[in-house]
Formats: sequence, structure tokens, C-alpha cells
Amino acid sequence: PPEPLAQAPPPAATPPPAASPPVVGASPSPKSKVPKKAPATPPAPEPRAQVCAFCHVDTQSRSAVTAFVEMVRSKAPAVGAALTVDGVIEGLGPVLGPFDGAIGHCFGGKRQKQGPEKLFWAHDSCLLWCPEVYENDRGQFMGLDAAFRRSCKGALCSFCGQRGATLECHVEGCFQNYHVACAMFTGQGMDEENYIMFCHKHI
Repeated sequence: PPEPLAQAPPPAATPPPAASPPVVGASPSPKSKVPKKAPATPPAPEPRAQVCAFCHVDTQSRSAVTAFVEMVRSKAPAVGAALTVDGVIEGLGPVLGPFDGAIGHCFGGKRQKQGPEKLFWAHDSCLLWCPEVYENDRGQFMGLDAAFRRSCKGALCSFCGQRGATLECHVEGCFQNYHVACAMFTGQGMDEENYIMFCHKHI
């Protein structure tokens, strides 16, 4: 019988290539960089509400004015019964600004920065009734910095009990203070020619 064929031996394993010796002074191969995520865009800031810094009645919101009317009616039903939302908005006038409470006026009407920016808005009527505020011959409001400081100091309003009242009774020795809005719509004596106020005790 024929002899069986001899099987070929398995191929020898190929040795791995020898590592190349490091080159002195060569920079290491750059690693693949993982792309960084772009930082999240912060949300846009909410628009600053243009609320009067003196009476704090937001006449650009009918619901806020309605709350003011209801407060007047609850504390003074006799005068509050006829008060309407539209009457309050019309009586206080447009909201003006922004003004910078950090800018004062020295002698000669020169504007002078007195600290960091302090922007505020105010109703036309609230500005005119503030004792510190007046209009010059060019129609500019003067004394705004003093009025703003008085409002921030926070005299208590004799009607609503909240701070920030800027209008005081004109009678010497009387300590009745009011927000302009509270004085206008609660039967206080408003001298519209001289822009002075007499409380209900001195009408």
C-alpha cells in the first residue's frame, strides 16, 4: 500500500516588529482631542420692570393697578368707591426714565456723578409732587438724586403703611407722609398750583 503523505509543519509565528528606539528631543505624537462642548448660552435677562420708584404702583400692569384700587377701597371706602383703574393710570401720568439716582447737580446746574449707577423710573406726577424736584427753564427735572435718596430711606406712608413715602404734609410740625399716589386718590388736600399737600387733618 502507498505510504501516507507527510503533513507540512505549521508556519512559524512571525515575531512582532521591534519598537523603534525613541528619538531624543522629538515631541510626543499628538493625542486626538475630544471636542469640547460649547458652553450653554445663559438665558436673556428679564426686562427691568419700569415701576415708579416713588409710589411703587406699576401702571403698566392693570392687575397691579387693580390691587392698588382695592387697597384704597378697603382702607377708605368713602373715597375709594369712585376710584377706577383708568383714573389711577391717567392721574399718575406716563412713566418717565430711566434716570440715574447717582447723578446730582451742583451749583450752576452741572451734572456730577456721585457713585455707581442707580437707574430708576417715575411717574410724571410723582416727580412733580416731590418737594426736592423742580423743572429748570429747559424743562429738565432737577433734584432727582435727592428725591431718590429720600424714597430709598423709606418714610412710612400714613395711608398704606409701606415705606418710600416722599410727600409730607405742608403744615409745620405735622408728620403725615404719603406716597404721591396714596395722597392723590385718598382725599388729601392737593394744592396743584404750588405742588404742596395738606393731610386730611389740615385741609
